[in-house]
Amino acid sequence: MSNQETLYPDSVSIRKLPSNFNQPDLDIFEHELKRNIPATLLLQLQDIDISVDGILSRGSQVLPVTFPAPYLIAPWESPRARLNLWVKNSLLKYHTRIDQEAYWVTDIWSKGFFHWMAEALPRLFAVRETIGDAVLLLPGSYQKKYIPPSLVPFGIQEVRLLKENVHCKYLFVPTQTAPCGNYNEKAIGELRDFYRNYYQNKSGSGAGNKVYVSRKKAATRKVGNEDECIQILEEYGFKTICFEDYPFEQQARIALEAQYLVANHGAGLTNIIYMKAGGSVLELRKEDDKHNNCFFALASALQLKYFYQLCDSDDPDEDPNTVNSANITVNCRLLRENIEQMLADR
Repeated sequence: MSNQETLYPDSVSIRKLPSNFNQPDLDIFEHELKRNIPATLLLQLQDIDISVDGILSRGSQVLPVTFPAPYLIAPWESPRARLNLWVKNSLLKYHTRIDQEAYWVTDIWSKGFFHWMAEALPRLFAVRETIGDAVLLLPGSYQKKYIPPSLVPFGIQEVRLLKENVHCKYLFVPTQTAPCGNYNEKAIGELRDFYRNYYQNKSGSGAGNKVYVSRKKAATRKVGNEDECIQILEEYGFKTICFEDYPFEQQARIALEAQYLVANHGAGLTNIIYMKAGGSVLELRKEDDKHNNCFFALASALQLKYFYQLCDSDDPDEDPNTVNSANITVNCRLLRENIEQMLADR
């Protein structure tokens, strides 16, 4: 049995071209300038099984809401997969029963920082006023250092990490507020205001209003000539930071205070969620990447000025439909020009 109600109606996201747009790059952005955003629904489900790793099912059927995209459900629909699931749910009685109302806001990608912040938390925000005494359930692996503090502003009474499979009598599941890499502008804007209101009266970050986010401590997708880039950025007053060095609360305050933020494509750019409308973002991204426009779209949804710079890659043949892992080399002359244009565009 299931019922549903509408949390956000369907909408259309209209995006402007980047502030420093070059006409030869039109094919990178033109397919992202208008996107239809489906409605966000609150599904009211009964008798749902949830595995410790976050697979929602009823009997032998995995629920589509488990996945961020429809194509990901295919491996779970084979007769063998359905039989295995039915055996686990029906014959192997090793799950705990939860009779109180429970909420679920994640999918199989939600543990990553970007997906947690930009996709799971907007779903939670959409139901923040209805949770009340209900329990928020999360997969057992969601012990990342940024997840608990990101939940603090919501004031949820009970958050439970699954240690074993559970059977939920009553489960409430908000659907995605937008397809991956896209945003319901009302939802993401209200989430930004929610966090800004919570953190703005806290002590300052000390990072200033010009921030360069380095990935030098990341395993992949670094800037090969970063020292040269940092020297230029420092000439214009930018402070270099690695978000890994700061607790979640301070990361939020750094971005909240930033008016100008420069970063290579990566999870650190997700923190633009905290920036004030009218701020400016410069994304250093791989040449000819027409697929990874999630931060272009996020900046637009948040009413930030988006600048970009295309960079040579250590692996120009890397599949753009996968997560980029190659290092990039930044043209420093062009970097200087883009910084000056960004700082002049008030």
